[in-house]
Order: sequence, then structure tokens, then C-alpha cells
Amino acid sequence: MNAAKLAANRSNATHSTGPKDTTKTRLNGVIHGLTGKTTVIPGESQDAYDEFSAGLLTELAPKSEIERTLADRIVAAAWRLKRFVRMETAFFTKHIEVHLEENPDADPDAALADLFTNEASSKKMRLFLRYQTATQREYDKAMSEYRRLREAREKAEFEAHMRAAMATPAPRGGFASYNLPDPFSAVVRDDEEEVYEPALSTSIAKT
Repeated sequence: MNAAKLAANRSNATHSTGPKDTTKTRLNGVIHGLTGKTTVIPGESQDAYDEFSAGLLTELAPKSEIERTLADRIVAAAWRLKRFVRMETAFFTKHIEVHLEENPDADPDAALADLFTNEASSKKMRLFLRYQTATQREYDKAMSEYRRLREAREKAEFEAHMRAAMATPAPRGGFASYNLPDPFSAVVRDDEEEVYEPALSTSIAKT
């Protein structure tokens, strides 16, 4: 590449090709609340999410950065799954209400059944289920990876603890079981004559 071409490329690179104000376009993926990188969307409570996140993170108790990353993925996916439950209820309710307005003689069951036969509504429902399935898969995958890492960590910690315990010298005098009284011990009688009797028999005789 010659010097003139290189200079032209550098000059072109300094010009932005995207929108200067992305405050609107960055939310394009969350218009229907199914996609996008924004976890908390308009209409949801940041405080509720923070409380939900804190509870799950406390239960998961990640110990490393990679465990924390996976835990954050679990929290985000779990929050979206909760959103799907609300959206499903709203979606069904709205369809039933519209159907009943257009068909006053119909009952709610018939209105719900129409959801599966109406092409436009069925298409929306399939899209909804596709995003829901993808989110459930993301949750399951993150949870599986997290459990695998945690089990590996706990196994390594246990093995390190056992190696440390085995490397620690035994207490002076040996183990506690070695310090039990001798079953045959000297017993001094009133006549100061030492005789050896089983300690158990001596104890019984004194009672």
C-alpha cells in the first residue's frame, strides 16, 4: 500500500459512520423486551433487580472471577425468564380481550384457542417461544458450567486440606488413642505392696 493510499485510509477512519447519539438506537433490541444487552428495561424496577441479583449471588456464592462471570450470566438469564412469565400472561390476556371484543358471543376458552389458529397471533407466539427457549438454554448452560467449576474447586480445596492434614506432624505422645490408661496398672494397697490388676477390675472394686 502506497503512502497516499495509507494517508487516505487514516483520514477516512477519523470520520464516524454511525449515529452520534445512540441513546435511542441502543434500545432497539429491547423494544419487545426479548433481546438486547440491557438487563433492566423500561417498566422494570432497578431496585427489584438489585435485590433479586443479590439474593441469587448470595446463594451461588462465587469464589473466583470466572465463577462471578457465570453467576452474573445466571442472574441475567433468570431475570429474563421471570419477564417471560409476565409477558406470557399479558400476551394471552390481550389476545383474549381483543377476541372477545370482536366476538361478544365467544367465551375465553374459544378466544384462547383462536391464538393457535390465527396466523398472525401464532407467528407472534412462535417468536415469543423461540426467544424464551434461547433464554432458558442460556440459563441452563451457565448453571451447568458454574456447577462444574464449583465442584472442581471444592474437590481441589478438599484434596489440598487432606494433603495439609497428612503433612502435619502427629501431636507429641501420639494419637489420643495411644494415651489411654494402661489396662494393667500398679495398685498400691494399704500394705504398700504393689500388685498388678486390670484397671477395670480395680475401678469396679472401688465402687
